Amino acid sequence: TTAAVARMLGAGDIRGALRHGMDGCWLGLLIGVVTLIVGWPAPGWVVSLFEPVPDVAVHAETYLRISLFGIPSMLFVLAATGVLRGLQDTRTPLVVAVAGAAGNIVLNIVLVYGAGLGIGGSALGTVIAQTAMAVAFAWVVVRGARRHRAGLRPDWPGIRRSFGAGVPLVVRTVSMRVALIGATVVAA
Repeated sequence: TTAAVARMLGAGDIRGALRHGMDGCWLGLLIGVVTLIVGWPAPGWVVSLFEPVPDVAVHAETYLRISLFGIPSMLFVLAATGVLRGLQDTRTPLVVAVAGAAGNIVLNIVLVYGAGLGIGGSALGTVIAQTAMAVAFAWVVVRGARRHRAGLRPDWPGIRRSFGAGVPLVVRTVSMRVALIGATVVAA
């Protein structure tokens, strides 16, 4: 998203840059929802790879299952951050990231200790923080798109183009995650 938006901005097509950015945001949401649905049955299997003791396994599964609900927001945040960076706005992503991290800390303290929700409260706090960050980014990106009359609805050809451009990044990220999990399993 960042490179395509920056290219269009450099060519003087801010409307096209924002349209492409919206496509990237829709793609992030779509992949996030699919990941949530596909990943829903996986926490038990993923946790079993680490061969934890039963008490740890229960907490890990709880955390993973709840945190899955934050994936659509997290991917939207990544796409919207790319849009803003492509538009040469690095201040807004920094402010939202710092506010989100601070909010996550407060929510975790309140939900884990204040509400007594334990590990589930920690996961819920993270989901709430990710969702709040997504809402903040949506407000900024949508406001810019409206100001420049870029479409807000999903444009399927544009989303497919965004997907095609993002495949190498997804392959790299998934490979790194698999390698990290594999190394952790071996070390455990």
